[in-house]
Parts: sequence; C-alpha cells; structure tokens
Amino acid sequence: IVEIASGYINLKKAGRNYKALCPFHVEKTPSFIVNSEKQIFHCFGCGVGGNVFNLVMKMENITFIESVKFLAQKMGMSITFSEGESRETKEKEEIYKLNEEAAQLYHFCLGKETAKGPRDYLGSRKLSDETIKKFKIGYAPGGKFLIQELLKRKFGIDLMRRAGLTTFRESGGEPQDYFRNRITFPIFNLQNRITGFGARVLGDTQPKYLNTPDTPVFSKGRILYGLNFAREGVRKKDEVVIVEGYLDFLTLYQNGIDNTVASLGTALTEGQISTLRRYTEKVVICYDADAAGEEATLRGLELVIEKELEPRIVVLDSGDPDSFVREKGAKAFFKKVDEALPLIDYYFHHFFSKHNPDSTEGKVKITAELFPMLKKIKNVVHRGIYLKKLAEELKLDEKMIYAEFERVSKGKKGEPKPEKPSDIKLPEQGSRAESILLKLMLDDCSLISTVRENLEVKDFKNLNYQKILTGIFDIFEKYGIIDIKGLIDYLNNEELASIVSSFSLEFNLEHENRKKVLEDCIKRIKEQSLLEKKRKIEEEIKKVEKEGSADQLNLLLSKYQELEQISRRN
Repeated sequence: IVEIASGYINLKKAGRNYKALCPFHVEKTPSFIVNSEKQIFHCFGCGVGGNVFNLVMKMENITFIESVKFLAQKMGMSITFSEGESRETKEKEEIYKLNEEAAQLYHFCLGKETAKGPRDYLGSRKLSDETIKKFKIGYAPGGKFLIQELLKRKFGIDLMRRAGLTTFRESGGEPQDYFRNRITFPIFNLQNRITGFGARVLGDTQPKYLNTPDTPVFSKGRILYGLNFAREGVRKKDEVVIVEGYLDFLTLYQNGIDNTVASLGTALTEGQISTLRRYTEKVVICYDADAAGEEATLRGLELVIEKELEPRIVVLDSGDPDSFVREKGAKAFFKKVDEALPLIDYYFHHFFSKHNPDSTEGKVKITAELFPMLKKIKNVVHRGIYLKKLAEELKLDEKMIYAEFERVSKGKKGEPKPEKPSDIKLPEQGSRAESILLKLMLDDCSLISTVRENLEVKDFKNLNYQKILTGIFDIFEKYGIIDIKGLIDYLNNEELASIVSSFSLEFNLEHENRKKVLEDCIKRIKEQSLLEKKRKIEEEIKKVEKEGSADQLNLLLSKYQELEQISRRN
C-alpha cells in the first residue's frame, strides 16, 4: 500500500507509519496515515480509510473490480473473474475496447492520401510524427466510415451509441459517425485507457472543437488531458501548468514542458482541481490571451481559491501557449512561467487594466469586482494583506476599504461554507465500550475467544459495530487470526472500512492494562444489553396489561425476573 499511495501523494516516514496531506480534503497539517504493517490507510481529518483497494477506488474513481484489475496489471499479475462480474464493469470494459479500436482506425485514416489536409494542418502546428504516434492523433473522415469498420469487427451499434461514437440526429434517424471531417485526439485516463475523444474541425463548421458526450467512462469535467503522461513531471517539479486546449498541451509537452495538462477547452472544474491536488498544491494557469481566455482564468481561479491552492497566472501578450512556444521556444515560455503573477497581482492587473483606478467610478468598479474574489479567500491574514494592498493601489484610506469590504460581505447571505472534506463520516459511537472492545480485538486477536464466550453480536447497540463484530467472529472462526486488510475486504463497505482503519491505527493501550479493560468493556456491554432487554419487556408488559392477556403477561414477567437474576449475578 505504501508503494501504491506514493504514486499519488508525497508520503513521509513518521515512526511506524507514513504521513501525508490528505488527497480527499483541504488541510495544511498532514493527517493522512498509511501503515505498511497492517496494509491500511486512514485520514484522521475527514474519516476516509480502508485498504489498498479502497485507496485506488477513491483515487481513480473506479469500482472494486476495476481496482483489482488495476492493481493486478500494476503488479504484473493475471486474474480471471467469474460470471458474477458486474454488468457495469463489463460495459465499461467493452467501451474501452471500442475506443481503442476507434483510435486505431482514426490514426490509420490520418496516414491515407485522403487525409493530406489534416496532415498539413498538424504539420503547420509543428507536431512531430513521434508526437502524433505517441498520442494516437487521427482523422475521422465522417459519413459511416467508423460504423462500418466497427461492425466488421463485431461491435454493435448500441455499444457505439453508449460510447458516444455515433449519432442519430441526422438522415431520418439513420446512425452516423459522431465525429466527421475532424482531427481526433484520444483522451486517456490515468490508467492510460482511452475514455473518449476531442476532435477539431477542418473548415468553418461550428463548433470548432467537439468532445465525446458523457458516457459510463467519460465525463469532461473530471478529465485533464495529458495528465497520464505529465503526472511524473508534475510531481518532480511540484507544480502544474494548466493550458486550455489539446494543441496547447501537445506543443508544450513536445518541447520538454512535461508538467502541463489541458482543461479540455473550458474553465477548470472542481473535479479537475481535486485530481490535481493529489500531485501538487502549486498551480500555474496559462490560458489564451483573449477575452474568453481571461474569463476562463477568472472562473477557474474562484475554484482554486476555494480549494486553498497556490495559483499563479501567466499573462501572454497575445495568442495562446501553443503559438507562443512555436514562435519563441520553450526557454521563453519557462521564463514566462517564472514571471507568472501571484493571485492578487493578477487580479489587480486584470481589473486595473479594465477600469481607470484614478477615477471615482473606476475605484468603485474595481472594489465591486475584487471584493467577491477576496471574500472567497479563507486565510484571514492573506485577505488582510490583499485589502491593505488594494487601499494603497487605489490611494484610499485603509479603514475605508475594510469598512466597505465588511459592509459588502455582510450584505450577502453568509460566508461561503467551507468544503466538506468527505461524504464519509464516522458514525456516532452508541457505546464507548463497544468501540474500545473492537479496537482491542483488532490489535490482539487472542482476546477474541474471550469476547465470543461472553457476548453475542446482538449485545452491541451500534449497528455498524455489530457488522464489524460479525466479520471479526467469522474470519477468526475460519482462519484463527484477524488480518485488517482481509476484514475490510470481507465487510465490503466504504463506511465500515473507514471505521476499521481508524480503530486499527489510533489504538494504543499498554499491554498490562488490556485484561482489565477487556473485562470492564464486556461487563459494561452486558449491563447495557440487559437494560435494553428489560426496557423492551417493560414496554411489552404495559401493552399486554391493557389488552388483558394473563398467560402472556405471566410469560413476560417470568422473562423479566430471569433478567433481574442475571443482573444481580453480574
């Protein structure tokens, strides 16, 4: 698990464990723990935890079966699934195979004589044959070319539709290729599998770029083009350069700028930023130097601020990153990145260029547009520094700026709510004794027999703890030992995995105290269980007394007396 986790985050040794900033929520102090001995992880900040399968499922946003395949492939192992493999997983696998076949067909078409125009276009963008081959760039001629070729290869029309490769909007309902007369750019996920395509038209047809619609394996708002190729570069440099389009990324990557990704022609999304946080906290945004590019930058910055990353912005005089690197080279681009403006400097540059800071009207407009951005900054110290700088730049009294900011902030409905770190929450502990007893058994399986002799699963009040106890009893009966990783697999539940990983990592009780703590917990749980049983019988007695059934009343009274005797013995 340490090896796998290190592929996503920067782990540091901390005693017997490894620590890192949690990839699932925003934090400044590491609370994400990985234990190599128990093969589990847990974040004590947001409650997420489990074994290596749970980690891969969350990091890659895939199912359990897909995580098994992913890890098997990574470890060079071959596995076979039974017929019980889920329908959803089978469908995804079929779409991946279909996309791979489509990419090969498109790439083959690019080499044909009829594709001279697309090749000339790519040549004008100075993309090398090596880059075209590595990224499987192709050409979609249109009509029914792809449909006919895929039918020959035994792929069905319905699967093509679900993969987003066909459309039924034209020709009286007859299926046609979704991408027609376009250069195609396969979009890879982090496992290097093709999830969909981006496609650029040749000519004046709109839209210029067309992406695969949402499918079971593709969601535009979650994918960063090129991250599968660039993540090592991002990790090494501890910084990512975000560009807008496919050609921006390809030109930069081809010229040695290997820590770049593309946001697929749109402003950054929350899903994309969450993915990037796994690799770095330092973000450089370099969008096109036009109105649309500036607008996308501003929208992306709002999310970056909320995620508490450290953004800088490259300001190009004109054009886009692609044309800049082709004309001036990678060295000039690296210089631009070094000169990238910090967040507040970019805001000042943008709004001070847009409005006249020397006029009263300009000052009012600048503050009106800046205040909502500054309000999103959670760090009060940073916000204070920026407000002071704003007062200096506008040549206004600092107190006036603070007062106006407070007035505007209170005028809106409340402060933005901090991001919830995770949907996973540890349940409220119905019984402290139950949780301690589970921790004892997870830490020392020799205590399990004593617990089984004295307690039943139904004696536990907390339903989640009942499920965990059932798992412990079942596994111990079968194997005579408890393996935390195996218990998590047995439970097959994300919430229970978080509880088990938390209990296993946080528990630390001196050996000589364990016997007494064990006895006390068993006693307390028995007492609670008896009280609950007596309470239920009391309720039944009241009900039976009203109905007037003497036989049933005597039976209940007898049961109640038995519980009283057990209570006195304990």
